[in-house]
This record gives sequence, structure tokens and C-alpha cells, in this order.
Amino acid sequence: MLVLDAGELLEFSMSFIDEMHLLEMGTLELLFLRITGCEDLELLRVSAPRLKEITYHNNPAFIHDPLPCVWRLEVQLITHMKEEDDDNNEYSIEDDDNDNDGSNIYNLLRHYNSSVRCLLVHL
Repeated sequence: MLVLDAGELLEFSMSFIDEMHLLEMGTLELLFLRITGCEDLELLRVSAPRLKEITYHNNPAFIHDPLPCVWRLEVQLITHMKEEDDDNNEYSIEDDDNDNDGSNIYNLLRHYNSSVRCLLVHL
């Protein structure tokens, strides 16, 4: 668990932190948030009314709090290719059952659809 209360923090990046299940942030000045590869993160609470850009890769957590100023959202949609089927020599792509990225991206888009002007989706 990491709890940050940083009134003057403008930018926050976090990459590949294991075994952290909760991140709570409270900052009035935060403009840029980047979280990548934190696969154990289950709950992300952000209170940052001026947040403008979110980069969000490989994370199952969903941001629940309203962020009305977010205009740029960058997310990664992960699918996994199955092994080649020896019977019919075909490959198929399907979502990993343990990976909630698809539904979380949908929730993020629903949550920010009025403010987001730039959406980057990495496949």
C-alpha cells in the first residue's frame, strides 16, 4: 500500500512495482500520471482535479474518482495469442481470463468520455 498526499506534485510515474495492491494519491496540482506494469495493483484512488494526462499500461486497477480535466488518455489493450492448433493449423486471439484490461479500458472510456480529446490505444 502506498498513500501519497503531495500538494505540489506535478508529475507521477510508477513502473513495474510488484506486490502493491493499493495506491491512494491526493494532490491538487498533479497534471501527469503514468502507471505501467504494476500488475498487482488492485485499487487506484486518485484525487487530482487538474490531472490532464493518464498513461495506464498493464494494470488491472481502475481509477474510481472523477477526474474532470483529463483530456489525454493512453491505455494498452492486451490480448494473448493461443498456441497453434495442430489439428487445423490456425491461430486464435483471445483475452486472457485473468486480465481485466479490456473491461477496464471500457470503464475508463465511459468514465472520461466527456473530457477526453486524445485517446491512444496500444494493441
